[in-house]
Amino acid sequence: MGSRETLSGWRGVLGRIRCVATAQQTSPQHLVSQVLLKEFTGPEPKGSSRQLLPFDLHNPGRVHKRMPTSRCGWVENFVAVDSPSVEALWGDVERRVPAALAAVHAGTPFTDPLHADVLRDLVVLHYVRSLHYRDVRTDSVERACTRLVAKVITQYPEQLRLEALRETGLYLSGPATLGAFAKRLIERSSVMRDRESGKLFRTSIEKTIHQMRDLASTRRLEVITPESGQFLIGDNPALTLSV
Repeated sequence: MGSRETLSGWRGVLGRIRCVATAQQTSPQHLVSQVLLKEFTGPEPKGSSRQLLPFDLHNPGRVHKRMPTSRCGWVENFVAVDSPSVEALWGDVERRVPAALAAVHAGTPFTDPLHADVLRDLVVLHYVRSLHYRDVRTDSVERACTRLVAKVITQYPEQLRLEALRETGLYLSGPATLGAFAKRLIERSSVMRDRESGKLFRTSIEKTIHQMRDLASTRRLEVITPESGQFLIGDNPALTLSV
């Protein structure tokens, strides 16, 4: 990819960031779709509603109460910027799920190819909309920052010293002080500010959803049902397995 194409791509990303900068956000946000949570509910003894019994692994001794799906599987500000538009993207998948799940219950999930497409999209949705993905994204930015600091102090030490002298009046000699100053410069960059505000994650998650949907569309889908009992579901219902 040439420099012109690279610059054009970054302009597109930055344009999207500017677009979402002033948009409102919603909280709380579900990590597990309510349409999926409802598949794991049970009837209430004193009513017709169906509820879940959530279990907190971090606080196993607490009193656990049955709750409606609206109160389960959510976190505060998962997407902190322009979350309504992301909710609309997720909602486009979730609206098509009931018909696909009905086909699963009927034992005919592959009769209509559209049902398989929806189930794939549901897996992708929960893979990306997860704390695991957010942690991976955060770690990748941190690693990139560390690599960039190492590159700058190795390849451009004199330029870095001159900039430090101009800005602070100090002549930095050792790699530790150069690295600290380089990190300071990087943390002041627009990209790092966008990471802190949540704008970078907002653009990343939407891009990743589309990339993963394209990848999943080429993979075979398998639907597994228990011979007896039922499955449990966690707040990260889509996992990658090494086989």
